[in-house]
Amino acid sequence: MSMYTTSILRSGNSFHSRDLEETRAGLTKLFTSHSLQLLDVKRALETDVVESKFGESALVYVSYGAPVKIEADELGHCYLFQRSFGEPIQVAKETHTGLCQGDTLSLVSATEPMAMRWGRGSRVLTLKLDRATLERNLKRMLNRALHKPIVFDPELNATTPQGREWTRMIDTLKNELIHASAQDTAIAEATENLVACYALKMLGHNYSQELQSLAQEDEPKIIKHAKEFVEANIHESISTRDLAAASGLSSSAITRNFRRCVDMTPLEYIKKRKLDSAREDLQQAPVGTQIAQVALKYGFNHLGRFSEAYRLAFGETPFQTLRNSGP
Repeated sequence: MSMYTTSILRSGNSFHSRDLEETRAGLTKLFTSHSLQLLDVKRALETDVVESKFGESALVYVSYGAPVKIEADELGHCYLFQRSFGEPIQVAKETHTGLCQGDTLSLVSATEPMAMRWGRGSRVLTLKLDRATLERNLKRMLNRALHKPIVFDPELNATTPQGREWTRMIDTLKNELIHASAQDTAIAEATENLVACYALKMLGHNYSQELQSLAQEDEPKIIKHAKEFVEANIHESISTRDLAAASGLSSSAITRNFRRCVDMTPLEYIKKRKLDSAREDLQQAPVGTQIAQVALKYGFNHLGRFSEAYRLAFGETPFQTLRNSGP
């Protein structure tokens, strides 16, 4: 197995083959029935595959080591979200043909016939997401049956806010799948459902507009739940991503909702609530309380920065509040 394989996906079931039919049969088990054609007979096939499963979905690394052409009528039971780390691959579907390369990710929906051309140096990491899991989660979000298959936009730019968040999620997933706990059935199923929700919330598809409309209607409830999460974890380090995951939204969506309903970003709100809580502690502090203790309690590790933020928020220093506390 090449060094590229281990750097892109470091754990999972793997196989290596130089035989065209063996390669096709192995990848049929992973994806779907397809044709596989070697485009340059002077190049030897050197197939490397690593699969890290979670539930019925998986992260799959594939490299053929030679230029090949792949054709399939449709995937049927899964969706593919692909990123190439080497030479580009050409992905042709009924309504779109494009290149999967660098910051351009390719999305192949379950009901789309497709043809792909890989170069000798194409090294592709694919999220294979189970169709039934996606549809089950979308039905729950919409609270109704689906009348047509989910069709994702054909490409995703990794430099956009949604693209950056998606690639961060994939990196997090890769790291989680290294650990043995990811093989636990309950954890694997929960991970699969979370990834499905991320895909439905973050990526463009034919149900996106309806989901966005429902999110706008539920904004007060979403914000209330997010605020409750902050209060329950006020002593912990809380990121926008943590708040988004707790609310079932993407980071960009939770930020947009906070700006609209609270007139501040999630991080601004979290900082405000931590400062408010620290002030309440200082106002009720017993004799001998140290300002540094209170600051650390709420995650402020730099006393100078805490004091300055506190002064800007309340018009006095933590020392002044502490001096005026008590009977």
